[in-house]
Amino acid sequence: MTTTAPTRPAPRSAPPAEGAGMLPDGWLRGLVSGVEAAVLGWLTLVVPALAAYVGTAAAPALGEASWQSAAGAGTALWLLGHGGDMTAGSGVVSVVPLGITLLSLGIVYATVRRGGTTGYAAGSFAVLGYVLTMLLVSVLAPGGRWGALLGGVLVSGIGTVLAVRHHADGLPRWWADRAPGWVRDGLRGAGWALLGLTGIGTCLVVAGLVTGWDRVRMIQDSYLLDPFNTVLMTLAQMLFLPALAMWAIAWAAGPGFAVGSHTHFAAGDAVTAPLPAIPALGALPEPEAPGPQWVLVLPVLVGVVAGVVMHRYGRERELRLALGSAGVAAAVIAIAVAVLTYASAGSIGPGRMAVVGAQPPAVAGMVLAETGGALVLVVLALHRRTAELLGLGTRAARARVVGAAGQLSERRGRPEGDDTAAAPSAASPAGDPGAVTGPSGASAGTPGTGEIPLASTDLVGTEEKPAQPVEHAESAGATETTGSTEEAPDRDEDSPDGKNEATGGEHEGADRASRRFGGWSGLSLSAWSRRSDG
Repeated sequence: MTTTAPTRPAPRSAPPAEGAGMLPDGWLRGLVSGVEAAVLGWLTLVVPALAAYVGTAAAPALGEASWQSAAGAGTALWLLGHGGDMTAGSGVVSVVPLGITLLSLGIVYATVRRGGTTGYAAGSFAVLGYVLTMLLVSVLAPGGRWGALLGGVLVSGIGTVLAVRHHADGLPRWWADRAPGWVRDGLRGAGWALLGLTGIGTCLVVAGLVTGWDRVRMIQDSYLLDPFNTVLMTLAQMLFLPALAMWAIAWAAGPGFAVGSHTHFAAGDAVTAPLPAIPALGALPEPEAPGPQWVLVLPVLVGVVAGVVMHRYGRERELRLALGSAGVAAAVIAIAVAVLTYASAGSIGPGRMAVVGAQPPAVAGMVLAETGGALVLVVLALHRRTAELLGLGTRAARARVVGAAGQLSERRGRPEGDDTAAAPSAASPAGDPGAVTGPSGASAGTPGTGEIPLASTDLVGTEEKPAQPVEHAESAGATETTGSTEEAPDRDEDSPDGKNEATGGEHEGADRASRRFGGWSGLSLSAWSRRSDG
C-alpha cells in the first residue's frame, strides 16, 4: 500500500504596500545625486573663502571678520552664480559669474551620470534634491535667494537631462514622439551657432587681455598681494570671464555695452569714465583705439557656417521644412543670447557701477538679424528647389529677351514708313496709263501724295541707273517732291536735245521713286507699271 505525502499549500504573496509603485525606479538614487551635486558645488566656493580668511586672519583690514562671515561670502558667491545677488559693502553685485554657472552644470552632469540614474522620471528627483539643498544653505547668505532657486532649477535640469540621455534610449519619449525632425535639426543648428558666437566672444576677450596686458599688470601689482591671495584674486576674476565674453559678443554685434553710467564701448566707438580698480577691466578698449569695425562681420560669418552645416544634414528635406528648421534655429539663438546677456548685466557696486553690461533686446535683435538672417538665407540659397526655381526663371527671362530682340530686329528690317510691306498695285488708275500708285492707293504724280511721272513705253528696255546710297536719300527728298512733279520746259519735241533731256528727267524720277518704295532699285518701274503686264 502506497502512501502520498500531504501537499503544502502555496504561500500567499503579501499584498502590495499602499503607495508602492507610485515612485519611479531609481528615485532615491536620483535624489542623492542631486544633493551630492549641490553640496560639491557649494564647497567648491566656500572652502577657498575659508582658506582666504585663515591666510589673512591677522590682517588689520579684516577687522572683526569671522569664519562665519567668510563662509557666508562663499555661499553668497555660489548663489550669485545661479542668478541671485550679493551684497558688497554699500552696493549690490548682480552680474552673474557665468563661470560658476558652468561649473555647477558640469558637477550636476558628472554626479547624476555616475549615480546611474536611468530614467527621466528618476532624474526629476535629482533636480528636487539640488533645489532643496540650495534652500538649506541659503540661510548662511541673506539676499536674493529666490532668483538663485530659479537658476538652480535650470542648471540642475539641463545637467540632469544631458546625463540621463546617455543611459536612457535617447530623448524622452514624449519629446521624440511629438517633436518633428526639422524642429530637432533647428535646435541642433542653434547649438552650433551659439558655439560659434561663444568662440568669437572668447577670442575677443583674449585679444583684449593681450592688447591691454600692461594695464592689467599695473592694476594687479597695485594691490601688493602675496602669492596665495594673488591666485585667489585671479581665480575670482576668471569666474566672470564668460560674462566678459557676452560683453564681447554685444561689442561685435553692434549695440555694445557699458561699464558704469555714461560709458559706452562698441566697435569703432569708446566713451570711457573712471572705472573701479579691477585688473580684468584693463582689457577694455581705449578712446584712442576703440577697435576695428570689421568685427561686425563675424556674427554674419557664424550664421553662414551654421547654415551650410544645416543644409548638409537636411538637404533632402522640402523647402518649407528647411526654412522652418532655419527659423527655429534663428529664434533659439536670439532667445539664448537675450537670456545670457541679461545674466551678464546688472550692477557691480554703488553709484555709477549700478549700470553694467549690455541691453538684452538690442543685442538679441542684432544677433537675430545678423546670425539668424544669414543662416536662413544660406539654407534658402543652397536648397535644390531654389536652384530649380531660379533655373526656370532664368530660362523664361532668356526666352523673353530673345523674343524681344527678334521682334526689334524684324521691325528694323522693314522699310521705313511701311509696316505692312504691301505689294503695289499692278495697274495704274484709269485715264493715266503712265502713273504709278503708291501704297496708299493715291496717284503717284500728285505733289504731296508720292506721284512720280514716268515715260510710257519709251523706257522699256532702257538701262536703269544704279541706286544712290542710303545716306543721300534724305538730301534727295526735297528735290524729289518738287522736281518730280514739275513738267519739263517747253522744247521742240523734234529736237533731239529736248527729247533726251525729257527722257533723262523721267528716268531720274523713276529712280527716285524706286528708292521711295523701299529701295526696289533693281527693278525697272516700267516693267511692272505697263498696262500690258496686267
